[in-house]
Amino acid sequence: SREYGFAAPETVVSRPSDHQVVGSDRFGGGYRFGTAKNTVINGSTGCHLPQAEKDKQAPPPAR
Repeated sequence: SREYGFAAPETVVSRPSDHQVVGSDRFGGGYRFGTAKNTVINGSTGCHLPQAEKDKQAPPPAR
């Protein structure tokens, strides 16, 4: 996954017939791959807005 911009995968669970591996990138995107009774893959994109757009959407500072 490193060639696609993700950090080294992290093993969360490693037992016979039960495995879970996760990875993330610097933008907050990530994936989760697991096997047990079923095989599941989950992904999220993170936030790819430019900082100027993020600042527009941020709540005003507390007073």
